[in-house]
Amino acid sequence: MSDKQKKTLIMAIALGQLVIAVAIMIIGVMNKNMTNLNSNILMSGSLFLYWLLMDVADAVFRHKLDGITPERRAAYYQYILLDFVGLAGIAVFLFGLGGGNSYSIIGAAIYAFTMKPKKDSQDVFYGVVKQDEEEGGQTEEKEEWVTAATRKTESEVNAETSEETVSTENETVIEDKE
Repeated sequence: MSDKQKKTLIMAIALGQLVIAVAIMIIGVMNKNMTNLNSNILMSGSLFLYWLLMDVADAVFRHKLDGITPERRAAYYQYILLDFVGLAGIAVFLFGLGGGNSYSIIGAAIYAFTMKPKKDSQDVFYGVVKQDEEEGGQTEEKEEWVTAATRKTESEVNAETSEETVSTENETVIEDKE
């Protein structure tokens, strides 16, 4: 199974369980069987499971923690902690909405304040490199999926590129570099 397929599978499971939790809440409210306590437990459990799948299981299942630098490992821990705090903020926001409390805005503020640092930590963990383009000053992001186990030395790269394929109109010619 490819890395992209693994990510898609984990995301489908995580989003699917959120949809199921919302459906259970809607059915419970329509049948008048859902209390505030039940909905709060269902919401917080569903958000925790989402966090566990998307942040922890995804990194482990896709082997993103294998052979990474200490800096990227620290960024991963910071990323999952900030994401957990942000999702807890969403839970507080939803609890406040359901109970008619005025403290729900605090949960939304917590989530908003954790978004930028979480994104920065996530970029460091996944190796997203931002480069300024010379024209237009726009920022281009590209992901660098390199671990210590897959890094090649300069001599290995030079050995692989010692032959170059040059295409002409009708035939392919292989030339040795000197």
